[in-house]
Amino acid sequence: MSIGKRIPRREDPRLLRGGGRYADDLQAPGQAYACVVRSVHAHARLRGIDTRQACALPGVLAVLTAAEASVDGLRPIPHTAWSIHPAEIRLPNRDGSPAVLTPHWLLAGDRVRFVGEPVALVLAESAALARDAAERVHPDYEPLPAVTDASAAAAPGAPALWDAYPSNICVDSEAGDATATAAAFAAACHVVRLQTRVQRVTGVPMEPRALLADYDPLERRYTLRTGSGAVVRLQEDLAGVLGVEPRAVRVVIGDVGGNYGTRGGFYPEFALAAWAARRIGRPVKWTADRTESFLSDYQGRDLHIEAELALDGEGRFLGLRGSVLSNVGACTVSFATLQKSVEVMSGLYAIPAAHFRARAVMSNTVPTRPYRATGRPEAMYVIERLIDRAALQAGLDRTHLRRLNLVRKLPYCNAFGLCYDSGEYLASMQAALRLGDWAGFGARREAARRQGRLRGIGVANYVDTGTGVTRERAELHLGADGQATLVIGTISNGQGHETSFAQLVSSWLGLALNEVQLVTGDTDRVRAGGGSHSGRSMRLASIVIRQACDRLIEQGRTVAARLLEAAPEDVHFEPGRYVIAGTGRAVALEAVAAAAAAQDAPLRGACDEHVRTAAFPYGCHVCEVEIDPETGGVQIIGYAALDDVGLAVNPLIIDGQTHGGIAQGVGQVLGEHCVYEEGSGQLLSGSFMDYVMPRADTLPSFRTLISEVPASSHPMGIRPGGEGGTTPALAVVANAIADALHPFGIDHLEMPVTPERIWRALQRAGSYDTVPPAAG
Repeated sequence: MSIGKRIPRREDPRLLRGGGRYADDLQAPGQAYACVVRSVHAHARLRGIDTRQACALPGVLAVLTAAEASVDGLRPIPHTAWSIHPAEIRLPNRDGSPAVLTPHWLLAGDRVRFVGEPVALVLAESAALARDAAERVHPDYEPLPAVTDASAAAAPGAPALWDAYPSNICVDSEAGDATATAAAFAAACHVVRLQTRVQRVTGVPMEPRALLADYDPLERRYTLRTGSGAVVRLQEDLAGVLGVEPRAVRVVIGDVGGNYGTRGGFYPEFALAAWAARRIGRPVKWTADRTESFLSDYQGRDLHIEAELALDGEGRFLGLRGSVLSNVGACTVSFATLQKSVEVMSGLYAIPAAHFRARAVMSNTVPTRPYRATGRPEAMYVIERLIDRAALQAGLDRTHLRRLNLVRKLPYCNAFGLCYDSGEYLASMQAALRLGDWAGFGARREAARRQGRLRGIGVANYVDTGTGVTRERAELHLGADGQATLVIGTISNGQGHETSFAQLVSSWLGLALNEVQLVTGDTDRVRAGGGSHSGRSMRLASIVIRQACDRLIEQGRTVAARLLEAAPEDVHFEPGRYVIAGTGRAVALEAVAAAAAAQDAPLRGACDEHVRTAAFPYGCHVCEVEIDPETGGVQIIGYAALDDVGLAVNPLIIDGQTHGGIAQGVGQVLGEHCVYEEGSGQLLSGSFMDYVMPRADTLPSFRTLISEVPASSHPMGIRPGGEGGTTPALAVVANAIADALHPFGIDHLEMPVTPERIWRALQRAGSYDTVPPAAG
């Protein structure tokens, strides 16, 4: 039984030896190279494009614009803006009107709406020549007023991005009960407020986007090889843009160097390259450089949030209210960040009444879409910062206030209508506090004070949601040699599926790990599946793999009965063999597979299922920081994480995902920020010189603990484990920093909490030559 074992990833030796097969590694005979000409304006009318100089260069094969795309009938990208999982709450507009859904064209036609928007595609004999030719493409722009900030874009009279819509607001909804919430606040003894912005970030995957596209005129079939989050969804969307049937498109995805959601959507370059390959009759290769990725990759977060928490005299939570404004960028790619942030805004706490206004607004920035645990880190940041502020205002202990209000009875439906399945929230918090040595912090703070440094500790509980596309499919084949082949629709973006999925099959069929091979990422082999997002891969894969195993076992029972000369009902399966109970007679699974293959009926099992239940991972993190008051520099001294995943198929892989998730959250708190210049809309953080990523020495050695309280929403009790590291990280690091600065009267700083921001706050607070005594 290999489920639950800390097995090193089978993928790693190949990848560490340079055996990875990423999109930029691919080559095709006679391939041409593409370069995208991008808008230099955030907002402008595009009066025309002069391509003559570029086309005159020897070796330039074509320069394609929106005019050619229109002639060839290319369609806009078919984004699914809302999460349509049955468990998600709905956010209809307050006035009954539909949400604004704008088109997303491959190439800008009469107008550009953000810096970096594609306006033309250059094809040439080499990548260098394509870049040179791109510089000789001359769009004729008429600049227009641009707006990049969400609040400014939502204001009356703001420059409108789309002529068809006089307002940039595309969603204006409400969630919760306004009347009950108003009554709760009227009865409150304490009301605490927070007005904040969760800043815009980008995914920055290790592997920039790249692709190789081809078109076979004899088969009338396109092939796209790239890195993304799903093959079937990409196939369907590409077919839709090109105006062909899905069977006329093949998508192949090999190794993927990171996704995090921002890379999981459909990009214009996918269809541009496939279309170009058909037009010029040659394969087309395109690879983004890092600057291009900053300009054009989908971005994430970017919420303006105002929130209030009401408490009674003993500290019990009575109500929660506020508003969320989501900046979706230049077109409506996704509203998921707004949707998911509102539905979990109450966190793990029993808050009987809540009401939020939820709005989405367009701006002259790159479109946003889900970014690791979208909406949930933002919500946890708000509720956990509110609780720390409430503890200060009411004179209560931070941990006591949380214990008092944690949900105790499950299942539980929160005030927004989202229903959590199962868990032991109080136990997880208690375990995390022990893991982070909360009790011993006072002595450590005093020791730091004597050295002239500020020490703080923070705690944050969290709940995540596992939803996503409901359909997943697995096909299992067992050959005559005893080798199992698993074909599945979801795809690895670095999560170790080759190992963990093999652990499932190995445990249930009794095979060795090296006897299980995984096939994924090719629509010629994969018929259905939702891909990798929303913590769905292991949760859904385990269900369909289990049923595929059971069906294969049932097929083999008849063969085993014949070999054992027994009735099928007397034959039972144990991992690795079929047995006749009480007789000692048995036959190995490999022998049954060989016999079935000899009769031209190899053992197979398949399952294609819609899983409409959601999962709710949860946990508690503790962070300890130290601040140098002379420079404002923050050092994370300790970080402890308790995450409940229901059943840990491979705890080693889960620990690795937790480490990576924490790093992403820490990066956002301390430095990451997509900064647009007001007025011009130019991206000021377009390189690693300006976009601050966390480094190895930013992070301590993490202390992690996995809890396994079975999830009632899953037949094997599994909860997702890939987003738990990120979900509480914003809140817990911000809480620790605020605790360190509290002796100076500083109880909140906006993210990113940079050394300069801390230093300036200390300057405003007064002299810091003598560090005040530790707060009680």
